[in-house]
Amino acid sequence: MPEHNQQQVEKRLSGLYNNPNLWPNFVEYLDYQIEQQHKVLEQSDSSVSIQRAQGAIQALRKLKALENIVKKD
Repeated sequence: MPEHNQQQVEKRLSGLYNNPNLWPNFVEYLDYQIEQQHKVLEQSDSSVSIQRAQGAIQALRKLKALENIVKKD
């Protein structure tokens, strides 16, 4: 697999967030997944599952912020 720098990869994804049909649906999906992980947090009784849910939420929020990150650069 060729090496990529972060900016190049983010730029290639611009078609996703610039598409008025795809991006809002993708964000809606991410929001749904974040809600599901919040439910896991509320119902968890193990520190491992809590940490996993927290990590998942962090990753999903980074995906949601992709549009702002790329537009900033």
